[in-house]
Amino acid sequence: MSSLSDKSAQEISDLLDEYGIKHGPVVESTRNLYEKKLKEAMAKGKRAKPSPDKTYYREEGCSCYFTLSPPHRSEADMVFDDVNQLQCIKESVIRQATM
Repeated sequence: MSSLSDKSAQEISDLLDEYGIKHGPVVESTRNLYEKKLKEAMAKGKRAKPSPDKTYYREEGCSCYFTLSPPHRSEADMVFDDVNQLQCIKESVIRQATM
């Protein structure tokens, strides 16, 4: 029997199905994990009936976090906004003083 590392991704996928191991695509980043799971299953010698539902999931507990931030503004935009805010404050103070 050839080693698992010599098998194609499709052959690994077929073996995973044969041993009843749920899996996702066999790619470079997942191949070592699936080979390890196959070796463990082969050592036990148990082949499972293939599951009729082919549910794919990731076995790693990977969590992705995104930080949302406002779009970057140029210094000119910020100065313009500051000037507009100051102008609004000035007009508000003048209005209140003349009431």
